[in-house]
Amino acid sequence: MDLFKVALILLAAWVVSSTSYEHQMLNPTPRDRVDSVSYNADRNRFLSLANGSISVWIRSSTGRYNLSETIKEDGGLNTARFSKDGMKIAAGDKKSTIYIWTFNHTSGKYDRSQVLSDPDDEQLNGVTTVMFTDDAS
Repeated sequence: MDLFKVALILLAAWVVSSTSYEHQMLNPTPRDRVDSVSYNADRNRFLSLANGSISVWIRSSTGRYNLSETIKEDGGLNTARFSKDGMKIAAGDKKSTIYIWTFNHTSGKYDRSQVLSDPDDEQLNGVTTVMFTDDAS
């Protein structure tokens, strides 16, 4: 198995501490393919997109990342990004739909807050990139 395939199988989260780098391995199953990773600005949260689903990871007080939740949509997601402050997630799917989730401080989870789609949009690849502006809009 070549190095590229190994990199796709194992997701390595590098955590920068004040004095050193701590390496924590997150082990998806061999059939999983990590499509993208997005950190929020202070690197206390990151999301990984694999097999059409978003996994949200939150850094604990010990410096390790723990899986907080998994977000799925029918048809699978192509792309996902955090807002700079980590309070919102944007994602796009193969049907050209864009989803926005907002962090709910009461539940500690992300709630879907917006769905944007154009039924007349016939892009073959759907939404392939999403991003937030600096003001998280």
